[in-house]
This record gives sequence, C-alpha cells and structure tokens, in this order.
Amino acid sequence: MADELDEIRKLSPEERIKKIGELEKKRSKEKQGMEELLKESISTIKNEETIKHIKVPEQKKVNVSELFSNEEEESLEKKTHDARQDEKPEGVTYKIDFKEAENMYNEIRNMGDTNSWQEEEFREFYRVQSVVDAVDTRLLKDDVAERINSTRSLIHTIRNYMRD
Repeated sequence: MADELDEIRKLSPEERIKKIGELEKKRSKEKQGMEELLKESISTIKNEETIKHIKVPEQKKVNVSELFSNEEEESLEKKTHDARQDEKPEGVTYKIDFKEAENMYNEIRNMGDTNSWQEEEFREFYRVQSVVDAVDTRLLKDDVAERINSTRSLIHTIRNYMRD
C-alpha cells in the first residue's frame, strides 16, 4: 500500500485523481466481495451447527420373509372386495330416498354466506351433516348415493371455508 501511494505521488494531479478513483472502485468491489463471503461463511456455520443437532432416525431391521408369508395366498383385490362386503355399518344409519337426499342437498346449497348465518342455520347445517354422515351409501340406489356424496362434498367445502 505504501508503494502504491509513492507511485501515485509521482503522477500528475489528473492522473492521480484517475488512479485514486480506480483504486477506490477496486477496493469497493473487494470490500463488497468480502462482505458477501462473510455472510456466506456465517450462513454455512449456522447450517453446520443446525445439522449437528439433527438426529438421524434409526433404521429398523426388516425381515423380508415376514413381508411375504405363505398365509397370504389371496390376491389383494379379493381381500379388498371381501372386506367391503363384510363391513357392517356401525351405530345409527339412515336409509333415505332420492327426494330426501335432494332436499338436504338443496337446503345446504341454499343456506347462503356462512358469515350471515344465525344459530338456526348452524343447527340445521349440523343436523344435515349428522344425517348425511350416518347414511351408508352402499345400501342406497346409485342416484341417491350420488346425491348424498354431493351433499357430503358441499358440507366439507363449507367446513373448510369456515376454518379459514
């Protein structure tokens, strides 16, 4: 640095100004590079510290022979089909006709904005929801089951809207 100053002093005033400007730009770029390198280094150190505190989960040993036992000769599709046939609805179930299903769907659809609901609308919403939840669509005709599933979907959408 002292050598640079000696060389600059030997120059004419115009050249000195030019040379000093060039050096300032060069040092400014170097300083900016050093600041970026410093930030990067700090970030790397923080990441390394975080990694040190993360516990790696233990792997469980898997016995492959247990995964494929001889007892499982039936296909997955047959098991699934049988399970659906064997399921019995638990608790209270309702069996309704298409007109009732359509009325419940329209009632929910026409309730309007949830922000304007009064206690009565909320009670009706939850009443319809409890009835729809208790309906086993496997016991219904396709058109009735479709309307009940549409009502369930609408209720689900409204409930998600009310959470937000």
